[in-house]
Amino acid sequence: MQFHSHREADFVSLFVKSEAAIRGYLATALPLPSDREDVFQEICLVLWSKFSTYDPSRPFTPWALGIATLKLKETWRKQRCGGTPVTPEMLDSLAGKFSHLATPAQVSAQERALRKCLEELPPSSQSIIKQRYFESQAVHAMANQLGINEMALYQTLSRLRRKLAACIHRKLGITSPVTNAM
Repeated sequence: MQFHSHREADFVSLFVKSEAAIRGYLATALPLPSDREDVFQEICLVLWSKFSTYDPSRPFTPWALGIATLKLKETWRKQRCGGTPVTPEMLDSLAGKFSHLATPAQVSAQERALRKCLEELPPSSQSIIKQRYFESQAVHAMANQLGINEMALYQTLSRLRRKLAACIHRKLGITSPVTNAM
């Protein structure tokens, strides 16, 4: 996959390494898979739009989980569902527990693996990833452009993220639930 800048490549590398932590965190706070996926997509867009404010001398995952926490609180305020399943204090505590999943020492090998894995994707898949995560195109607009419904696009994005994670794990010789499920 050709990136227009190192910034795009850096973001994808850091994001892929943090995805499991973000998804695990969301699973503790949102019972419905459809709600988790919606909030996850929103978090992805916020992470990309605020990536210029990220301090690379600090770990990415805790920063991403901080944004995820804010997004969860915002979601609960909007839904005003009969009480929050998890208190804000519990969210902060959970975010801390999930933040250790990627260490800075693993970054360079994972970045090389990610770049190779992105290059192995078909051009159509590379285009979908670029449109969604680098150009911040809305799922609705992309689905219309591709001639598919939004749920099918969400599933495609999820499949591509899992495929990238499995590829990275394979290249790094890591056995994981993602790799075993593929």
